[in-house]
Amino acid sequence: MPDFNLDLSQSGLLTLALLTSFVAGLVRGTVGFGGPAIMMLVLTQFYAPASVVVVVIMADYTASLQFAYGALRNAAWSFLTPVLVATFVGLPFGIYVLEAADPDMLKRGIAAVAGFCTLLMLTGWRFKTTPSLPLIAAAGIGGGAIVGATFIALPIMIFIFAAPGSAVTTRATALAWGVVTSSALLVIYYLRDIFTLSDLGPAVMMTVSYVLGAAAGALVFKSLSEILFRRSAIAVLLV
Repeated sequence: MPDFNLDLSQSGLLTLALLTSFVAGLVRGTVGFGGPAIMMLVLTQFYAPASVVVVVIMADYTASLQFAYGALRNAAWSFLTPVLVATFVGLPFGIYVLEAADPDMLKRGIAAVAGFCTLLMLTGWRFKTTPSLPLIAAAGIGGGAIVGATFIALPIMIFIFAAPGSAVTTRATALAWGVVTSSALLVIYYLRDIFTLSDLGPAVMMTVSYVLGAAAGALVFKSLSEILFRRSAIAVLLV
């Protein structure tokens, strides 16, 4: 099992971790995704992915609770339900990779996933109609495997944002997916001893910083137009 070893005793790393958490939360609250990817990409330069993913999922889950009611109410459930089912099928494969893979290989995999998603989002490609069930299954299983291993949801977010719908509905669907998936992962990680209750301490400050950023991001979202919202989502991946 991977060890939770996120040492924030050095002031420089603590400042970096808190700043990264706030910026990641700001992005998450604004566009509905991207926060975990930012934290993973930055913090895995200093720590093993298995230790970082625990902090990221706790921070993101806590932040998502403030959006949960509106997201669950406004999400496009006819589309989201099969996406979630497929995601849960893919999660165990990703969790196996997280437990068994070499940390350096996993870091390179994280960078590769982020790079691919950036290129795909830059095309501006979107579905004209709701995707078919086989396509939803493929995207959900693949995205679930990636989330289980890295907690980077960019592939599945691209799929959700490419579906027809307004900015409000799309963001709500993305947030609802995050709330449900994060809840499941927290339970699975705990049951598999990937983290324990004693591991919560090092994550508290980063979680608070992330939640504050997400709250600020939610305020930013209210001022964005439909076009600016989608451009902001693309900008997240470019950065």
